[in-house]
Amino acid sequence: GMLPSTRKKSAQEPIRSDKTLWVRASMSGVFEKRVSLGSLVHKGDLLGILSDPMGDDTQKLFSPTTGVVIGQLNLPLTHEGDALMHIALVKAKDTEDAEETLDGYTSDLTEEDFGLER
Repeated sequence: GMLPSTRKKSAQEPIRSDKTLWVRASMSGVFEKRVSLGSLVHKGDLLGILSDPMGDDTQKLFSPTTGVVIGQLNLPLTHEGDALMHIALVKAKDTEDAEETLDGYTSDLTEEDFGLER
């Protein structure tokens, strides 16, 4: 190839999901994420905190299911009904395998993967 091979990537088993769901804003305000893209979440885990602009009313948003966060709103300002988190459902029996696979993905990353070349 054109680039030198500096490391060999091990083959990762994909995580499969037959269903996804979106967690939506129940009110307009500011959303403070507590999980990141690619995270494995379990039913009942805190996804983030939604608060009105004045901070008078806050709501904690919890995961309605076990799955992997495959999409998320990047802007903190939200309107009622906005899609905040997209979760790919993972069956309970597959949760441990999914966790191992996600750990494998991240353990292969290096500082170079996070750098921006200009």
